[in-house]
Amino acid sequence: MNLPKEMYQMKMYQMAKHLGVMAEPIALFENKYLYRVKDHKYYDDRLVIPEFYNLMHIPFSLSVSINFLTKMPKVSESEKPRREVINGLLRYINFRVLDKHPCLKSGRRTVRAAWVIEYGNLKAAEEEERHAHILLHFDRATPSTVPEEVMCHLKSLDRTGCELLGMSDLDVQMIAGQQADCVSYFCKIERGREFKVVEHSPNFKEVVARLFAPQEE
Repeated sequence: MNLPKEMYQMKMYQMAKHLGVMAEPIALFENKYLYRVKDHKYYDDRLVIPEFYNLMHIPFSLSVSINFLTKMPKVSESEKPRREVINGLLRYINFRVLDKHPCLKSGRRTVRAAWVIEYGNLKAAEEEERHAHILLHFDRATPSTVPEEVMCHLKSLDRTGCELLGMSDLDVQMIAGQQADCVSYFCKIERGREFKVVEHSPNFKEVVARLFAPQEE
C-alpha cells in the first residue's frame, strides 16, 4: 500500500478529497459502511486491509490478544515459532472443550482461528517485538454456552498457566454484537506495517471457502 506518512492520519473523506475520488460504499456492517477510496478500504474512518470484507462473513465468537513469552516468537523473522504458540493454544482450547463436551462431533476441530501479528509500540528497544490478535470461530453445531465457557477459562489462567502455553499474558473478549468493530481493529493498517497477513489454523481456510465465502463484493 505504501502511503505517504501524512495520509495515515487522514479520515476517510479527507483521503477521498486528497485523491480526488468519491468514497464508494461497499457493504453495511452493524450500521456502519465499508467504503472503497480508490485502492484503499475504510470501515467507518479506520483504514483496513482488504481481508476485512471476507472476515466479516465468518461468525467469530471470541477475540484473544496474546503476548509471547520467549524471545524467538517475539522477534523471529520466521512465523514458525509464533504459529507453534498459537496452534498450541488452539489445541489446548479444543482439548478443554472436548473434555467437557465429549459428544461433540467436531471433536478437536471445534475451535478454529484466524490471526494477525502486530508489532509493539513500547520502548524503542522493544519496538520489534511481536504480539498476536486472534479471532476464534466455533463449529456451528457447538452448544451456545461453549464460547462463554472458553472465555471464562482463559480469563482464569494464571501466570503459570499462560507460561506453559508460551504466553506471558492474554486478554479475551466476547465478540457478540460488535464483530465489525472487533474485526476492523484486527484488520487496521498502521504506518510502516502495511502488509499485514491474516493466518489461519490448519484446514480453516477450507472451512471458510465451503461455508463462509461471500458471493460477491
